[in-house]
Amino acid sequence: MAENYLDRSGFWKNSESCLFLNPRLPKAEAQSMERAAQLEQKSGVIWLKTSGTEMSQQGEHKLVALKKEAILHAAKSVNEFFNLNKKDKWLNTLPHFHIGGIAIYARSYLSGSEVIDFSDQAWEAISLVDRIQSYQATLTSLVPTQIYDIVDKQLQSPTSLRFAFVGGGALDKSLYLKARDLGWPLILSYGMTETSAMLAASRPESLKSTEYPDMETLPHIQIEQKEETLSIRTPSLLSGYLFVSPKGKRWVPVQDIFHSDDRVFIDGKKLSVLGRSSDLVKILGETVDIQMLEEKFRSLYASPFAIVARSEERKGFELILVSEGEVSQDIIQEFNDRVMPYERLQGVKKLEKLPRTELGKIKRKEILDQLDRKN
Repeated sequence: MAENYLDRSGFWKNSESCLFLNPRLPKAEAQSMERAAQLEQKSGVIWLKTSGTEMSQQGEHKLVALKKEAILHAAKSVNEFFNLNKKDKWLNTLPHFHIGGIAIYARSYLSGSEVIDFSDQAWEAISLVDRIQSYQATLTSLVPTQIYDIVDKQLQSPTSLRFAFVGGGALDKSLYLKARDLGWPLILSYGMTETSAMLAASRPESLKSTEYPDMETLPHIQIEQKEETLSIRTPSLLSGYLFVSPKGKRWVPVQDIFHSDDRVFIDGKKLSVLGRSSDLVKILGETVDIQMLEEKFRSLYASPFAIVARSEERKGFELILVSEGEVSQDIIQEFNDRVMPYERLQGVKKLEKLPRTELGKIKRKEILDQLDRKN
């Protein structure tokens, strides 16, 4: 099991600042970020690397600065919303260099609950079930890729589990329903590093129904949609960004309001995630939503895949399906018959392994880079 570094006595109340990085990062890059964070001399801050490209310049690493008190504020809101208490027991599979893993320790610290940490172990769906049963864990946090593996292996939920929070990306409706049929008490959640993790979630009462639930914003969040920008106010907001490159560092403070390019639909406190503005491309002058097309293709094809938009001189972009498995022409034809002409797939490529983030999100840019190298 992983060392409970975040569970040390006094950690959440002292003024120590920490940088949590993926240990797989090249040593030179990690050291440059460590030096830059130390030179900022900020007190009681947790630094996390994020892959977001907003405001970044070529060759820069992007670090988010989160005050411990901000993370604790978000944790308190989550604990109260779901009545998480000292009788609970977390089983953690999320890395410490991700806000999802850190947030679990903040919630545990405030509630007095225990954390059993397997974040340094290779992911296996069967092992997750065995560990939950062995430790009688009541809480865990998972990502859609892990839910896919659970459903694929038809694994029943252990009876001790109260909530399995699902974040790190939108969970497909059919996958949610299949997991619920297996008894998994899934709580849909939406959050980001910049808001100290969870900012919206489905209510605990949603588990009394088998329908796909709505999410609602948590009490500590004020959120507003303005044109294509999401404006968020919360005490759990980041302090700012630190951009690090071989040329040096630059600090960009964030005050009061955070603006995101996530696309959501807001109806009162209800919130639905539609994707990111970066998933929208123009083809022949028409706006195409790549994430929506992937949802349509998922109804025809179960293996891992992604749709990427490759630059094309005449049309602006063309859509390419990239899959880890074989895709029949019949499936491609059926999909193309269902969508608008400008939304049709113009090619199919195969990669042995689709590049993903630590939490399983597809890296579209890296896919395009791999395809370019193959051509």
